[in-house]
Amino acid sequence: MVRKFLICGFAIAILSACAGYKGVDSTKTIAVGDIIIAPQIGWTNIPVQGTLTMWTVNGTGLDELYFFNAKADAPLFETNKIANKDMAVYRAAMLPDDVMEAMASTLGKLGFLQVQTMGLKPAGFGSEQGFRFDITMTSSGGLQYKGMATFAQIPGKLEAVIFIAPEEYYFDHYAGTVDKVFSSIQFTKPITKPAARS
Repeated sequence: MVRKFLICGFAIAILSACAGYKGVDSTKTIAVGDIIIAPQIGWTNIPVQGTLTMWTVNGTGLDELYFFNAKADAPLFETNKIANKDMAVYRAAMLPDDVMEAMASTLGKLGFLQVQTMGLKPAGFGSEQGFRFDITMTSSGGLQYKGMATFAQIPGKLEAVIFIAPEEYYFDHYAGTVDKVFSSIQFTKPITKPAARS
């Protein structure tokens, strides 16, 4: 079984403090930014620097669920470990594979090695058409990680959720739960579409 590293990989780059942890009630839906999800299990919401929301069950480096959104022409998210000028920028004209690669690039800048994405496919994201894909990568210490992500491009911004965990035990143990979290996504308010030009 993978050793329980307290801080590792992605989390090293974005954790702001080890205080202020808050439990997530598994029995209630919860709003995270502009989406609502059903947690399925008891997560812990860990404070992070910037515009991300991070949840974990066993601790950072073991299972990490990230929520973020990016406005058009803005960085995917903000962290004090990467200057905004070096962060991948979301563009409204991006194709789904461009979004996937931007997310992979960001993982690389946060310290992961050999980041590979695969299996991009359409998937519902609340009331909208979204996409899902899988990720494999290696930490700087040589630990193999797997991930899964879902996102939707809605007028003016990107909504995304990423789950990453060590390939050994943790990813497979929580993949089914995360799949249900992804499937539970709803928006906090109806999406306003641009009026069709006459």
